[in-house]
Amino acid sequence: MDTEGSGGPAALLELLVDLDKAGQRFKLVFMETGDSALLERMEASDTVAGASSPDELAVQRESLAAVRARADLILDSSYMSPLEERDRIIALSEGLSATVETVVDIMSFGFKHGTASGDVVVDVRFIPNPYYVAALRPLCGKDAACAEYVLGHDSARGTVVSLAQLLQAMVPAYRAQGRGTLKVRIGCTGGRHRSVAIAEAFAASLREHGIKATARHRELDSGRV
Repeated sequence: MDTEGSGGPAALLELLVDLDKAGQRFKLVFMETGDSALLERMEASDTVAGASSPDELAVQRESLAAVRARADLILDSSYMSPLEERDRIIALSEGLSATVETVVDIMSFGFKHGTASGDVVVDVRFIPNPYYVAALRPLCGKDAACAEYVLGHDSARGTVVSLAQLLQAMVPAYRAQGRGTLKVRIGCTGGRHRSVAIAEAFAASLREHGIKATARHRELDSGRV
């Protein structure tokens, strides 16, 4: 139900009371989106209706607070694609488990090509750079020799271990909130060597701990490097 129409949140709450009185069994799913993700979506679309600033969003969220408190399940769709949203609602309507499988989306990038936004952003420029090793410069972090060089340093291995421990704590919390994706961004200078090697090793470590993870590489995939 779109709470902006049909009498707004008050009408929805009245409807829920009527359903309870009638003995109807139902589940209320409240789908929400974080401010930054919502504003980005609005800027990318032709839609101009609705709240258009953080202050306006805060007012709108306050008006929906009572509905949110009444919900049986709260889904955060900030990092869901429209297809993921559809599949999630279909799964719920078919009576499947309400437990969301949270996927860790890992992306390497190069700071000199612009930063990247995510739930966790890690700067690995403190790790020794293969760029300054002539034999490794033409390679990338997915090549065995380059990866071995990067991960041969205690600082790199420690980073992977620490990140894995952090995510093992974060993923259950994201899952409990209905968030299907946890975005991790790992950056080095150019996005070719260190960040790529760390991203690949980190994804492998998470999988070993039973966490679903994918690794992609912004600069390599775009052909910038």
